[in-house]
Amino acid sequence: MLFLVVYDPSIEKIVDFRRYQAEDTAQAFADRRKCERQYGEGGSNLEIVLLEANSEEDAQKTHSRYFQNFKEYVEQQAQSLKDLNHQGPISG
Repeated sequence: MLFLVVYDPSIEKIVDFRRYQAEDTAQAFADRRKCERQYGEGGSNLEIVLLEANSEEDAQKTHSRYFQNFKEYVEQQAQSLKDLNHQGPISG
């Protein structure tokens, strides 16, 4: 699946979100270009990305910064680092 995300970092929110099946890839890329033209006017700081994942849940896990507010994102990253530190060194 593909997911078109238009994210506004100034308010930490998704302002546009669209889902596409794999066979709709050309439409997804065309819509991304339309969004870039539409939202790009006026020097917008919006982030317009096209994500690929097996499911929306997977996209939310792998690109969580778009789906959480900044505080939640930082807390999640800090917890991930703690978890890594508790696992000890990687043996080879």
